[in-house]
Amino acid sequence: SEFPYLGEDGEFEELFGQKLYQFQFIQKSTEVVEIKLVIDSPLNEEDEAKYTKQMQKNFGHPFKIIFSYPDFIPKKANGKFEEFVCEVQ
Repeated sequence: SEFPYLGEDGEFEELFGQKLYQFQFIQKSTEVVEIKLVIDSPLNEEDEAKYTKQMQKNFGHPFKIIFSYPDFIPKKANGKFEEFVCEVQ
């Protein structure tokens, strides 16, 4: 996978039964990461817990994970798409 923190190619679809169209990780603080997922329907509480555990393992840190489910994630003004955004100052 180009993005190993997400798992191997197709793993999201295999685990949760739906296609992952877009994603973005936003580090809100040293302990909190928001994960934006553009998928057909939001994950249920059990699947969010499973994905949180997997992401904490992949990141090697027990971040608090916040999920959001936008319809799409726009590119920045410069035309680039950022998979990771750091808002920590």
